[in-house]
Amino acid sequence: MRVLLHTIAQTGAPATESTLEVAALRLGRGTDQDVLLADLRVALAHAEIVARKSLLGAVAHIESKARLPLWINGRQRSGDDLRVGDVIELGRYRLTVMKARAGFDLALQLEERFAAHD
Repeated sequence: MRVLLHTIAQTGAPATESTLEVAALRLGRGTDQDVLLADLRVALAHAEIVARKSLLGAVAHIESKARLPLWINGRQRSGDDLRVGDVIELGRYRLTVMKARAGFDLALQLEERFAAHD
C-alpha cells in the first residue's frame, strides 16, 4: 500500500509530506511503528490500516490492535472502513483521511493537538 502522510507539527508550522510503502500502515507509540505517536494514551501498537478489496474496489480498513480506545468520527470503534473526511483520534493526535492523489492508495493528514479536545 502506498500512503501519503501530510504532517502538521503545530499550528503555523510548515507541513511536511512523506511517502510510505507498506503492506499495512502501523500506528502507535512504539519505535517499530510506521507512524510514531508519542503519547502515553496511545498503545505501543495501537492500530493498523490495510487495503482490502470490496465491491467498489480497494478500500482502506483500520483495525484496533490494542485495548486502548480507537475513535473514528467521534465514536469508539474496534475497526471500520475509511472514507475521505473520516477523522481518527489517538491520544493527542488527529488523523484525517484525505483524497489520495494519483499513485497513492491512501492519504492522511496527521495533526498533533495540544489541548484535550481541540
